[in-house]
Amino acid sequence: FEMAEGKAGCVPCASLTGEHRLSPEVAQERAASVPLWKLNDDKTQLRRSFIAKNFQAALEFMNAAGVIAERENHHPDFHLTDYRHMEVVIWTHKLGCLTENDFQLA
Repeated sequence: FEMAEGKAGCVPCASLTGEHRLSPEVAQERAASVPLWKLNDDKTQLRRSFIAKNFQAALEFMNAAGVIAERENHHPDFHLTDYRHMEVVIWTHKLGCLTENDFQLA
């Protein structure tokens, strides 16, 4: 699990302002660039769910994704239920909505 080659990194949260917020319309357009991810109903979060091979694989995914999130200083929410059902939720916590950072991380 790595950032795709040629993808820009995240803009530091300290420099994000309201002007970085993506409107629901722009978020919908940008969602086409990450087809495995789904927008929530109010278009403020990206979500991706999958079933890992087993509990260990789910943990390995979270650890690998966590390394990238920490490097980018942009942290998704990880939900592990029923021992191998994973959901990853991305949004810019500081602004409570989606920004370009979220699509970069996805």
